[in-house]
Amino acid sequence: MPQVYDWEHTKTPPKSPTRDDIRFGIGYANDLEMDMTALMSDLLKKAGERSDLDYEQLSQKLESSTLGKQVRIIEQKYDGVELVYSKLNQIVAWRNYFIHTFKTHGKKQFGSDAEKLSQLINLLRKVIGQLTNATLKVEKEVKKTKNIKKNNVMNQVISAASRCTQYKKGRVDLARLAQAISDSIDWSKKFHLFLEENGIKTYRDEKSKVIRYVRLSDYQ
Repeated sequence: MPQVYDWEHTKTPPKSPTRDDIRFGIGYANDLEMDMTALMSDLLKKAGERSDLDYEQLSQKLESSTLGKQVRIIEQKYDGVELVYSKLNQIVAWRNYFIHTFKTHGKKQFGSDAEKLSQLINLLRKVIGQLTNATLKVEKEVKKTKNIKKNNVMNQVISAASRCTQYKKGRVDLARLAQAISDSIDWSKKFHLFLEENGIKTYRDEKSKVIRYVRLSDYQ
């Protein structure tokens, strides 16, 4: 097997590129492109958690789209300043050149192609970094929003519990508590699971296992 240029660990093109150098570099660029599109999908998934994006539908659309269409999708659905969309569009242009136009047959010199390929690889690395940073930023925003929502729910439930009639000293059964907050909080699953997801511990009555309750002393 011929010795080929190490594109992965360099930022500059080879001085005297061979046909095999170019072919290997195109393969490495293709690996980076797949990493980039996977990160685009991850970013949209995280962005969907903070908005009304239908991620499942978008994911299917991404998987069946060309790179150019994928870039347009993320440009339409993600408005973060971390991504420079002109760079994404440049990647599409250079990638299309090497996939659809470039041919190694009949060529003896590859200097300008190696320069363009090196620029493509470096740009892919840069955009991958931007996508990673954007995803981390959205993750932090989603976590912060969830924590705020969780704290709000907890405060409302605790306040409602303190006003409820206690079926035993210091205990409020969940049926009564659910009725007390039904007008202010919506939940789609079993009430005790909803409470526990929001940091409120529930208990089963020692004598009647049917009764679940919250203990007011946990929040005083």
